[in-house]
Amino acid sequence: MKYILSCVLMCVAFTTINAQNLEILDFPMKMGNNNLDFGLAGGLTAPQFSEIDLNNDGIQDLFIFDRAGYVRLTFINGGDVGQSDYTYAPEYEKFFPEMDRWVVIRDFNGDGAADIFTSSFGNELIDGVIVYQGRFEDGHIAFERMFFPETPKNVIPIGSSNGFTNLYVSRQDYPAMDDMDGDGDLDILSFSLGGGYVSYFENRSIQLGHGLDSLKFVMVDNCWGRFYESGITEEIDLSPSVDSCSNSFWSENASRRHAGSTLLTFDNDGDGDKELLVGDLSFNNLNLLTNGGSVNQAFMTEQDIFFPSYNVPADVVVFPAAFYLDINNDGKKDLLASPNKDSGEDLEVVWRYNNLGETDEPQFQFVQRDFLVNEMFDMGTDAHPAFLDYDADGLLDLVVGNNTFYAPFGDQIPRIYLFRNVGTATSPSFELVDEDFMNFSDFYTGQHYAPAPTFGDLDNDGDLDVLIGENSGGLYYGENTGGAGNPVVFNSLQFGYMDIDQGQASIPQIVDLNRDGLPDIVMGERNATMTYFQNEGTPESPLFVPNETATVASGNNIVVLGQFEVKEDHPLVVTGYAAPCILDFNGEYHMFVGSESGQIYYANGIDEDNLGGAFNVVTDDFGKMRDGWYVHPAIADINNDGELDMVLGNHRGGLTAYKTGLDLNGIPVSINYVASSYDFRIFPNPARDQINLELADGRAVKANVQLFNTVGQMVLQDQFVSNRHQLSVSNLPSGVYVCRMEVGSEIVVHRILIQ
Repeated sequence: MKYILSCVLMCVAFTTINAQNLEILDFPMKMGNNNLDFGLAGGLTAPQFSEIDLNNDGIQDLFIFDRAGYVRLTFINGGDVGQSDYTYAPEYEKFFPEMDRWVVIRDFNGDGAADIFTSSFGNELIDGVIVYQGRFEDGHIAFERMFFPETPKNVIPIGSSNGFTNLYVSRQDYPAMDDMDGDGDLDILSFSLGGGYVSYFENRSIQLGHGLDSLKFVMVDNCWGRFYESGITEEIDLSPSVDSCSNSFWSENASRRHAGSTLLTFDNDGDGDKELLVGDLSFNNLNLLTNGGSVNQAFMTEQDIFFPSYNVPADVVVFPAAFYLDINNDGKKDLLASPNKDSGEDLEVVWRYNNLGETDEPQFQFVQRDFLVNEMFDMGTDAHPAFLDYDADGLLDLVVGNNTFYAPFGDQIPRIYLFRNVGTATSPSFELVDEDFMNFSDFYTGQHYAPAPTFGDLDNDGDLDVLIGENSGGLYYGENTGGAGNPVVFNSLQFGYMDIDQGQASIPQIVDLNRDGLPDIVMGERNATMTYFQNEGTPESPLFVPNETATVASGNNIVVLGQFEVKEDHPLVVTGYAAPCILDFNGEYHMFVGSESGQIYYANGIDEDNLGGAFNVVTDDFGKMRDGWYVHPAIADINNDGELDMVLGNHRGGLTAYKTGLDLNGIPVSINYVASSYDFRIFPNPARDQINLELADGRAVKANVQLFNTVGQMVLQDQFVSNRHQLSVSNLPSGVYVCRMEVGSEIVVHRILIQ
């Protein structure tokens, strides 16, 4: 019965929460002497940078698309001349559409509002270019997709012998978009389908009389620049003649064609034509090709293989992409370089060079390897957060495990960070006090990494012990000997707790799920499910049978808890990396589960008599957050405002935070059981034939009344103007209902049992 009541209330009000983005929460974070300006921006791994005016103030702000999870990040530029003057402004992220693989932002139609060029989506099975046209709306940027009926998937078309085909840009690559021929419109350079040669797609919108508001592309050169990029060596094969393409050994061996490249064009020598900066999947360097030809006939004659060789050459691990934009508001475009893949360096991922020359004759000076990242909390790859009052001061502290930091030769560097809450009960502030909490790195032997901590009283001594999941599916255990009400003191961690080994990527939670007074273990895992391990011991001596399918004395371990998976519905997708967070809402368990796809699943209908059955999955996209892959939620009211907050770890190694919109009983905060100014009584309850609605203070009010059944269907509605109203329910079947009354802007909700 309890879970039915929960389902009813969520059906009535959950759609309000799920239909909108959750409110973003921010609080100070400090590491060492550094107050992190963008502490909760979520980290960076494979960022792509674009200039864009977000708020229509005439100043170019910053947009970042991180390929690791297809994440959108927005920063407002304060415009302070000579300074990198950005403020993280996540409120603009919701105005951007879904994007995939790569993003280039340019104002192709010259209306002052930037437009988006991005890869076609993976499920469309076509390597093309989607365009979103920008406009300003209510003081912010907004976008609408452009449609190209010439192609089946509405991607940019080019003319062909068969009519039209898609303008090809590989999902792995990063194209160049620039005015290559000086006619004022936007052209495109992209590596060809076979790889190695660059195709030049000329925009003939102006020539055809359409002005700048159209995109009319023709491929005019399938060997632009006359070079071949093999991906076998850092050096690019240049042609000896402007009249012929490079015809090297590599270009004659199609099996050795390149697997991925990035392109950036700019005028490096002030002669009016464009040079080309190339990054390759196989190497860490950027190669600058000098254009010895002209605007109308590109011909690459020189190369700076380790650019900029005159300063500090870029060494981006791995697959560098370069971006040309004004970072410090001095009117000259600077250079940023970052990985175009999420399998390499995961901390020093943004190489910044200031331009000491001019925009058309730049001289780049190296500044740093961690632009913006040094102002974020970023643990490299993945973040597994949990709350713990480790110092017993009444404030929840933050414990975060990572997967690893990048290290050469495939080594792993797992860590657990401890942030002490140095704020107040209503204003949290977190400061790093231990970057190797519980000395976790001492237990790394080359096998067990990706620590995911959880805390609970396993031995009934009044303090919280620790279990730590890890990549191979086992558990570390640490007993807390600090005692009830005292700061935690964990004994040395022991691996192989109770011989539990569920497979891969264990993410545990300690929770008495069957309500027998003994703490159980729920483990999320790589295969997108959760396993329930039932405690068969005593309050002081827990006992778990490690076999996932074991039948134990008073019940069973359950392999697929709740009978649902947290993975994409696709036959080729077999993993989900479930990360559970189970909360007790006034005697009713509710479950939030992070996933590989980045969506958070929310389920209720969890009862001690229903553990082997199917839970009620209310939504597979709670809050509609877009923080990237492998999200891991930790939920608590950390600012004592009566509303639960969520700290969310992600694949980029960082954290974000949100208000969940739920109160401490799991009810949406927009729903009040009794509004403060309207005290309605409902009687009799249970009811048989009729119910009476009465305002206690005798006032006559206008009210709208709705009755909902257990599946959220409205079965009755009425309206009245009085202090007392009667509803006939004689035609309704027996069961639990929710009565919802709207009085002005306030809402009153009551539960009713009809017999």
